[in-house]
Amino acid sequence: GLEVFKEHLDRFVEQEALFESIPQKATIGIFSAHNSKLRDLFLPAPRSCLAQIHDLLPKLGAELNSMLLNETTSAYERLNKQPQDVAEFVDFSNFLNDTDARQKEFSDRWTAIEALYGLMTEYEVKVPEQDEATLKMMDQSLGQ
Repeated sequence: GLEVFKEHLDRFVEQEALFESIPQKATIGIFSAHNSKLRDLFLPAPRSCLAQIHDLLPKLGAELNSMLLNETTSAYERLNKQPQDVAEFVDFSNFLNDTDARQKEFSDRWTAIEALYGLMTEYEVKVPEQDEATLKMMDQSLGQ
């Protein structure tokens, strides 16, 4: 889950800082070593991993948010449609019961999405403006 992403982000941020702190040149006694090649060899790995996670998280968040928004919007539209006969009323009642039973699921999924976007904020992952707008729509949708 989210903990795995946090662990990886922490690890790669730490590795990046460690490799950046390698001095270009080190002198020990009469020996002098140029560390730029060593640094250049190791530094791209954590940066690449961080870039991949920074690319993945917004896509994952957008997909999860979009799926939940579509489900809740569809449910809201169906709940606002008045049944025209007894058969539609029975279907409506069943749908109402099913939707009511899924409220905790919707709430838990929304909480997970909020936590994912919170993680992105914490690690300064760029979130597209469109995703931020969709988040606001989702927040409003669940508030109804």
